Amino acid sequence: MAMARLFHHKPQFAILDECTHSVSVDMEGYIGNHYAGVKYLDNVQLEHILEREGGWDSVQDWMDVLSVGEKQRMAMARLFHHKPQFAILDECTHLVSVDMEGYICNHYAGVGITLFTLSHRKCLWKHHEYYLHLDGRRNYEFKQITEDTVEFGS
Repeated sequence: MAMARLFHHKPQFAILDECTHSVSVDMEGYIGNHYAGVKYLDNVQLEHILEREGGWDSVQDWMDVLSVGEKQRMAMARLFHHKPQFAILDECTHLVSVDMEGYICNHYAGVGITLFTLSHRKCLWKHHEYYLHLDGRRNYEFKQITEDTVEFGS
């Protein structure tokens, strides 16, 4: 009995439920969620996992099946589904290509999600209006990003 408490169990879901990060849908909601799920996976270039892993209803241990970059993009797909007003992204795209990162940032802006991005990649600056630099000594700098800033930050 004591041993059972040591193990954490994450329930396994179908890829549609992983994408929309919701409870399993009934048949009435399946079609709408299916269409939305395709769109969200397409937004982050993950539509190939549907064929690779057996379609929408495939239930897998996604922590083992998806690469780290695919897991990051799945998290991005969930944000497209939930459409929060604000999203804080902490190094969430460091294992995806710079092109994909830019595409995702532009797409978030297009659906009205304001991003707060923590990243060491200065190439992201062109997708933001302001930057906050913390120097580790209780000093900070908060400035608008200009063309000169983006060029310097690249």
